[in-house]
Amino acid sequence: MRLEAEGLINKRQGAETAVNRAAVEIAARLDQQVDNEEIIEAMGRKASMDILEADVIALNEDDSTALELTEGSKALRVAKRWRADGVPVLVAINLIPLLQGEKPADADVGQSLFRLVQRLGHQRVEWELAWPSATNLQPPVSDWLEQPPGRAALTLEMVGVSRAGHRAYLATEFHVPTAFRYGLIRSVR
Repeated sequence: MRLEAEGLINKRQGAETAVNRAAVEIAARLDQQVDNEEIIEAMGRKASMDILEADVIALNEDDSTALELTEGSKALRVAKRWRADGVPVLVAINLIPLLQGEKPADADVGQSLFRLVQRLGHQRVEWELAWPSATNLQPPVSDWLEQPPGRAALTLEMVGVSRAGHRAYLATEFHVPTAFRYGLIRSVR
């Protein structure tokens, strides 16, 4: 069932199972949550990650709305950059609401977003809502990606949701569009 749901095979009663051989062409799938380092390494490149910033902020109106919190609520903001063979390819800015009494100074901001969310006391994330878009890069993101201001970039805005419906993070990723060929697999019925 899982392989069929992922678009890798097609099974029909009374017919052979068909394997989607073309699926191997898509190493970076937008429809699946995979660690960024895994995507980079799956494309045969050496991955590395840098922490660019980590601080506590007050959420603005848009971010608090996305996280279903009141404006001004405190959150840990972590900006990370991934490189492929030493070249910047992706920046992620993660906002994780701080629960009452949580001390973000105790948390390792370099660990995966999912581990950090749980370390900060949030429920385990079961789903990630994702909205792809595009933007023209502006500082500091353009500087972090070593791209000129105004250069186009693919963006993904994501909200992590627990089984109980709790919103545990808001993440925005900025992807250099020439770094990878992102794709989706959709089954045609």
